[in-house]
Amino acid sequence: MKSAFLAAVIILCSGNLDPALAGKSGVEAQVRSFYALNSKVEQGGTLVFQVNPQWMPPASEISGPTIFIFEKHYKPNKEGRVFVGVGLDTEPGKYDATFNENGLWVCCDKEEIEVLVTTFEKTRTSRYTGKPTLRTDRQKRDINKAFDNAMKSDGANDLTEGLGYVDPLCFARDVIDSFGFVYKNNPYRKHEGVDLRVPVGIPVRAVNGGKVILVARNFRAEGNMIILNHGLGIFSVYMHLSKFHIKQGDMVKREQLIASSGRTGAGVREPHLHFKIKIHDVYVDPLEFIETVNQYLK
Repeated sequence: MKSAFLAAVIILCSGNLDPALAGKSGVEAQVRSFYALNSKVEQGGTLVFQVNPQWMPPASEISGPTIFIFEKHYKPNKEGRVFVGVGLDTEPGKYDATFNENGLWVCCDKEEIEVLVTTFEKTRTSRYTGKPTLRTDRQKRDINKAFDNAMKSDGANDLTEGLGYVDPLCFARDVIDSFGFVYKNNPYRKHEGVDLRVPVGIPVRAVNGGKVILVARNFRAEGNMIILNHGLGIFSVYMHLSKFHIKQGDMVKREQLIASSGRTGAGVREPHLHFKIKIHDVYVDPLEFIETVNQYLK
């Protein structure tokens, strides 16, 4: 027997007027199942959608709504916020997002979003000028396995308790290299995080609550690395560390001390923290992510 939630969402969009749609007329004035809070976003940015409360399932329901866009399903947190990463390789243009339940399109609503071209500041020179080859070594397989296992076990859960994200360092940011296509001599190679200049031994803190899914020691490229799973397909990554203050499998709180900064890993020119945010299988600008998500979590 289908759930009351599914029965409800089959009804065409109707009900009380949502405050975000006040002033609209006709069909637009009807309650929508969801809507985009930022409908225009640059490559590498983060989209935020809102699922309206009457379309959220009861707390006892296992199944629930998803937003379907970029050929993936994204789950909302308990407040109905849905966070979607826009990849660096996403073609500029307009895309439709739809409302789904258990993979089925169940509502008349769809939202059009627009991906804009991003202009990246060129700050680095690469030793390689061609297209990067797919990395398949054991260490990369370990990283991929950690992400895959986390998505299977906690991919639909929000481990942040709805809290906003914080900076991983406890002082003003000093960005050496930003996120994106920043290589002067290689238009294909991505810098999928930000490099934050910091002396060795400075506290590195969890940007939000979550589970430690990987503590990597002496990896060739990453050096000492920690990956946290925040749920809903969102991960934070901290690289080139000198010391760990947590262990794999730990649950951590927002702002908890997890590591000390360092300069471990091949080719590290100076001490810094390489900080990344991943949503599902897409890396996004981590500083822009924090700013955008916090704006809509308040």
